Amino acid sequence: MKQLTVLLALIFTTTMMTAQQNPQPTISVKGEGVINVVPDHVIVKVRVEEEGTSAVDVKTKTDASVDNVIKFLRKLKIEDKNIQTNFVRLDKSYNYNTKEYKYSSNQSISIKIEDLEQYDATMSGLLQSGINRIDGIEFGAKNLESLQVEARKKAMLNAKDKAEQYASTLNQTIGKAISISEQGTANPIVPKVRMMAMESDFAGSEPQETLAKGEIAIKIDVNVVFALN
Repeated sequence: MKQLTVLLALIFTTTMMTAQQNPQPTISVKGEGVINVVPDHVIVKVRVEEEGTSAVDVKTKTDASVDNVIKFLRKLKIEDKNIQTNFVRLDKSYNYNTKEYKYSSNQSISIKIEDLEQYDATMSGLLQSGINRIDGIEFGAKNLESLQVEARKKAMLNAKDKAEQYASTLNQTIGKAISISEQGTANPIVPKVRMMAMESDFAGSEPQETLAKGEIAIKIDVNVVFALN
């Protein structure tokens, strides 16, 4: 019995050593999947800023402007869920030249515009309502998750195609995927510009183009290791 146990242990050890000495050949490739889509909404980040020598006055002016902004957005039928305050700030500083304290009040608001045809009217109305700073815009797509799924599929097919090209050059084939890791994000890019036009108030004049929607690129990168036969 002891001899059988020793024999089995010896066979197992020999097998393991052989496997370690002859590891499975592999090939590592990077696959890329990109889905381009025209955005269906835009998030506008705007701000109200007021300055003065009285903290109460600057805060009161800021609050009044923000109230006008929210009322204006509701008139445009923009839902409350698409209007969000990012921050409210009141700062105090000292001017050594005038020997006076100065106060500045800031309130930032993000507005999601789901109907891009409303963009020009919305921006014009915001400025008239009291907005005096625009911090930027961000395009988006509602079906982002499903687009990412498609981008992953394209990335894996791209990785497989690359691996097969390398292997076939050596008269070899690829086997199963041994490991997969993903890197990816959805970034707004503008490789193909589409302009939003606003009809001018003046008859016969050219439409005013103020918004380039471009496209959002949903990009997924994968690193895949295949067995090499």
